[in-house]
Amino acid sequence: MPRGLRLQGTALLSLCAVAAWMLFPELGVYATEAIPSPRPAGAVPTLWVPPPLTSGRETTTLATPRLATPLPFRRPREISPASATASPTPTPVPTATPQPTASPSGTGYRRGVSLAGAEFSEQALPGTYGTDYTYPTAAELDYYQGKGLTLIRLPFRWERLQPALNAPLDSAELGRIDAVVVAARARNMQVILDVHNYARYYGEVIGSAAVPNAAFADFWRKLAGHYQGESAIWAYGLMNEPHDTGGLWPAAAQAGADGIRAVDRAHTLLVAGDCWSGAWSWQACNATLSVSDPAHNIMYEAHQYFDADSSGTYPQSYGASGAYPTVGVDRVKPFVSWLEQHNARGFLGEYGVPDNDPRWLTVLDQFLSYLDSNGIGGAYWAGGPWWGDYPLSVEPRNGQDRPQMAILVKHPSR
Repeated sequence: MPRGLRLQGTALLSLCAVAAWMLFPELGVYATEAIPSPRPAGAVPTLWVPPPLTSGRETTTLATPRLATPLPFRRPREISPASATASPTPTPVPTATPQPTASPSGTGYRRGVSLAGAEFSEQALPGTYGTDYTYPTAAELDYYQGKGLTLIRLPFRWERLQPALNAPLDSAELGRIDAVVVAARARNMQVILDVHNYARYYGEVIGSAAVPNAAFADFWRKLAGHYQGESAIWAYGLMNEPHDTGGLWPAAAQAGADGIRAVDRAHTLLVAGDCWSGAWSWQACNATLSVSDPAHNIMYEAHQYFDADSSGTYPQSYGASGAYPTVGVDRVKPFVSWLEQHNARGFLGEYGVPDNDPRWLTVLDQFLSYLDSNGIGGAYWAGGPWWGDYPLSVEPRNGQDRPQMAILVKHPSR
């Protein structure tokens, strides 16, 4: 979910949060990647401490199945459970699923959506399920499946799945992920397992003395071993938006990949870039990023937003942001060029626009058309049951589609 700032559900609190970022940098929120940059996914959970929620959300969650250097910056894409206005259970809207056709490049690509919630409340780790974080519901999967968005990017926190380094995976948390995977399989959908940790574990950078690369490899070896052979897993997302790693990320990424390949040679690996994975800054931050994969099944993952600083916070209007119809195309080109130069495959793991100006929809449409022409897939940011009135959310409200959905259904998997 990209950068982990909890977006407040009211305009007043949003303005206060923006002011706080600008006036009090010591809070840990940054104006990352000035000019076009990927919005930071990390979050400033310290700004909002969530009180307990009502139990209503817990009842809609899937039952656990029984089965055997640009500047650092953060973007407020997450919201605190405390400030969220629970979206009503999505009512699937009967819309014909777009039929895939061959892509111009002759290779297929997948499109989908991130269903946020399990990565919320990084200030509460591991946290309490149903109070600090949640998982997608069965009704949500039905809704997005009906729209032809059959690829689900599932963000979650490493600390919740493995509360201590090198320890066994937590059975209750793994069961919640299993529930989503089983429900996706029943609907002919697939899942990206997205470790939403920004190359950190309890705040310590992977590859440091506190979090050795071997511990990261151990985590992925255990998780991939659990899902080896699972048809509903499309890819393993090694890490969401690494940033400020001091050059440690490439070796950490290789360790994670090695951990997976020790037990699973079949599933795709998604390797995100440093500097918040920004497509616009990819060549400056990740020019030499290269992960060896004996299975030769790897894709590099970039993220891109279209506001003035590419943070995805969209604090200004379309005009004040200096936006134009092809701003997304221009910002993603450095990443696409890098892929071509290295004969590599890519994936846009996050992108999104607000619902407050139809001109943003044109930007999204042009951006996706460009990805179509280059045979590159991606996942929109975001859906999920706790977003409330978050302007980028495509979670339906009162049974009605959000404006962005009309663009997303034009650009299905192919």
